[in-house]
Amino acid sequence: METLFKRLFLPPAILLGLLLFLSGCANSAARRDARRAAFEPLRPDPAYRLLPDRPLHLKSPAKAKSKPADADALPENPAQRIVTPPVIWLANDLAEAGFENTASRFHGQTVEVYFIAKKPFKGTLLAVGRNDKNQEITRVKVPVEFAAEDARFVTFELPGKLAPNELKLVVIDRLAR
Repeated sequence: METLFKRLFLPPAILLGLLLFLSGCANSAARRDARRAAFEPLRPDPAYRLLPDRPLHLKSPAKAKSKPADADALPENPAQRIVTPPVIWLANDLAEAGFENTASRFHGQTVEVYFIAKKPFKGTLLAVGRNDKNQEITRVKVPVEFAAEDARFVTFELPGKLAPNELKLVVIDRLAR
């Protein structure tokens, strides 16, 4: 009798246990989602969104209530002001001349762009600064000389005083010979 029990009932019992175990695992994600959905109306809306390319500056509501009225004014020290770096564009003529750019740095009145020259180039680069309305607000010319496969940072010193975050776009082109 013992062998008959093992042959007839043990394999279906193992199969039934395995099916019960797998069905419990399959529903675990649905049960977890149901538990989370029950608490969803209790969660407050986020007060901010994280953007990957912008610094995060949160304002505490408790501090905002206790501040005087002129606390929102810009700090006197320009180094403490938060300045968004401008976007750097290369003109098509410059790309056709064999230039590529890989990195740029922005320090208030100075824009540095790393150029890689595939071909030799001797001439003048023109950087035109534009504001958020795409109006030209500054321009600077820099004479450069590159050998083939040469690479380095080119510094553009912007003339005049620009307000923080006024410069949104810098278009770099070469001057016609």
